[in-house]
Amino acid sequence: MAIGLGKMRKRCLVPFAVAAVMLGVLILRIGYWQFVRGEELKNKAVAQQTRSSAVTANRGTIYDRNGKVLAESASVNTVVCNPKKITSYKDSEGNVSDIAANTISDKLSEILGMDRDEIYKLVTKDRSYQVIKKRITVEQTDEIKKLKDSSVDKKMAELFSGVYFELDSKRFYSYSIASQLIGFTGYDNNGLSGVEKTFDGPLSGKNGSILSLASAAGVDIDLEYEEANPAGKGADVVLTADETIQHLLEKHLENAVIEQQLREGAAGIVMN
Repeated sequence: MAIGLGKMRKRCLVPFAVAAVMLGVLILRIGYWQFVRGEELKNKAVAQQTRSSAVTANRGTIYDRNGKVLAESASVNTVVCNPKKITSYKDSEGNVSDIAANTISDKLSEILGMDRDEIYKLVTKDRSYQVIKKRITVEQTDEIKKLKDSSVDKKMAELFSGVYFELDSKRFYSYSIASQLIGFTGYDNNGLSGVEKTFDGPLSGKNGSILSLASAAGVDIDLEYEEANPAGKGADVVLTADETIQHLLEKHLENAVIEQQLREGAAGIVMN
C-alpha cells in the first residue's frame, strides 16, 4: 500500500508541476502587459474610445497707442464630418446606403460654394474625422444648422448627423493702415510678417479641445459625455503707432505718388 501511494504522489507531481509552470508564465505575462506596456495600451484604448475636437484659441488683440483696435480675432465655425458615420448610414430597410453622402455633398456644395465631387470625396474617406471647410460665414453656419435641426426636417437632420461644427478663429483688421508694420496671419492662424510674426508666440495663445466618447468606428455613442479643455486667448500687444496720424500720413503719401507720378513710391516721417 505504501508503494502504491508513492507512485501516486509521483504521478500527481507531474501535472502539479506543469500547472505551476503555466501559472508562473501567466503571472509573468500579466505583469508584462500591466507594468511594461500598461501605459501604452491605456493610451491606445483612450484614443480608440474617444474623439477629440480641437478648439482654436483666439489670438491676442493689437492696439495702437490710444487703445484703438488694429487687429483682433473673432470666433467662427469650421465645418467637419465623420466619414465613417456617413458611409455607414442605413436606409429604412436596414441596408447600408450612400444617400447621406450624396445628400450632404449636394447641400453643402450649394451653401459653401465648393465643388460637389470634392465634398463627396471628403465625406467618404476612410477615417473618423475630416475638415470640409474652415472658417465659414455666419450665414453659411445658419444654413447648415437648419439642415441639422430635426424640428425643421427630421429626415434631413438624420442624414446630416455626421456633420459637425468646430470653433475656430479668424483674424480681422479694423483699419487699412500700417499693413507692413502690423503684418498678417496665414491659413493656420500663425503670424507670417510684421508684428503678427515678431510676437507670434505671445499672440497665439493656447488651443483647447473637447473630448467625447466614440465607438471603435469613430461614431459618437454618448453625446452627453464631454470633457472640455478650454482654449486660452493670446496676449495683447500695444503699439506706439497712432492710428489717426498713420491714416493721414498714408493718405497724403498716396496723393503725392499720384500727383507727382512717383514710380518708386514715397515714404514719410511725422515729427512733433
